[in-house]
Amino acid sequence: MGHSGVGKSTLLNKISPKINQTIGGISDFSKKETHTTTFAEMFPLDAKTFVIDTLVLRNGLWWI
Repeated sequence: MGHSGVGKSTLLNKISPKINQTIGGISDFSKKETHTTTFAEMFPLDAKTFVIDTLVLRNGLWWI
């Protein structure tokens, strides 16, 4: 979990290139990535490990 535009999708692509999430360019204004994730999606890394690319959480934390 993290703030919008900090590179969550980019990090997932680096961890596993087969994830291949779309990433935006860098905003001239904020110097952060532009927002591209529109829904939460889960990806397997191996048989027992999964990661989830999520939208920014604005109302507290989710506990899993």
